[in-house]
Amino acid sequence: MRKCADWIKSYCHYTAGLEAPDICHFWTAVSTIAGALRRRVWIDQTYFHWVANFYIILVGPPGIIQKTTTIGIGKRMLQHVPGVVFGPNAITWQALVQSLAEAHEAFQLPTGEFMSQSAITCSAGELGTLLDPHDRVQMDVLTDLWDGRAEHWSKVTKGSGSDVIENPWLNIISATTPTWLAENFQESSVGGGFASRCVFVYADRKRHLIAFPRQQTPAAVQQLHDDLVEDLIQIGSLAGEVALDASAISWGTKWYEQHYKRYGSILPSDRLIGYIARKQTHMMKIAIVVAAAQRDDLTLTAADLETAAIIADSIEESFANVFSYIGQTDAGKLLQTLLDALRAAGGKAERQQLIRALIRIMDTKQFDTTLTTAIHAGLVRQVQHGSQILVYLVHHA
Repeated sequence: MRKCADWIKSYCHYTAGLEAPDICHFWTAVSTIAGALRRRVWIDQTYFHWVANFYIILVGPPGIIQKTTTIGIGKRMLQHVPGVVFGPNAITWQALVQSLAEAHEAFQLPTGEFMSQSAITCSAGELGTLLDPHDRVQMDVLTDLWDGRAEHWSKVTKGSGSDVIENPWLNIISATTPTWLAENFQESSVGGGFASRCVFVYADRKRHLIAFPRQQTPAAVQQLHDDLVEDLIQIGSLAGEVALDASAISWGTKWYEQHYKRYGSILPSDRLIGYIARKQTHMMKIAIVVAAAQRDDLTLTAADLETAAIIADSIEESFANVFSYIGQTDAGKLLQTLLDALRAAGGKAERQQLIRALIRIMDTKQFDTTLTTAIHAGLVRQVQHGSQILVYLVHHA
């Protein structure tokens, strides 16, 4: 019997005494469940399997996400699950292939049949230490592994010939700042490939301020922690094919038709094309986790798919926020910096205060030009209040 009716909701309650936004803890919970499931569960589509692995990247200004703390909570719980293997904190593709090979194991299905997997989770607070977007081979390997479709995956190396991995499965969660993304991701990488396989989770403000977390922890927090770990171990013992019941097939068929009617003739911006093409796969991965968070029966219902579709829709909103930093002109970067400063100030700031905050980034002439651009674009407004000139983000006005 499960201790928690919904593991994800209970996990988010467990982390309520922390400042990082709810969405960051939600996706950490998703990654943690996926890490427990590994490739032990799947949805069989005859020609391929859907498996619940994710490349989750939390994105926010410094100090907002509390990267190491937020990701570390899920990782420490996952360490209690027997058989879970963690990959390297710095992923050269050679180290990744070696880690996958070393993680190979066989497990038994309820039918008595044995299957194999080579499954690892990579959990790191800093994306910059985990991977290098400029390493084309590394990006190609990560892109290929996300699909989880090859039963025998191989990579030819100069030194050792061909490394063959049986049923590889890779789950990643990490975090970074918008500035790092802007400096390391090229415009050409956004529309497809690696980026379209990622779940970018954007947050630009803390959910609340807590100076001393110990004073704000939920009641009976240790018991809640123990219940979460116990249930996670149970989730990690699940094995077998995940079936779709009749309601899930009916709902999923209608969703698929509507999805392609919506985007079939009028394509979204190039930056979202890759994600839109893979949205069903993202949704099915999420649905596996949503169901496993609540029960052991390895069956998806229409309700599971509907919840997963809502979550998949929310990813598009984060994509728009994250991609606004990538491929910017110098003027665009200054504009984004100005808007970020206003958000950090709660949506409004006195003009001189704003100049002082940004003086190391832009001189007064650049500030005036950037502010004028933002006003003409309808992003901010400037209002005289007595002797003060206040600058407002429009959606905070």
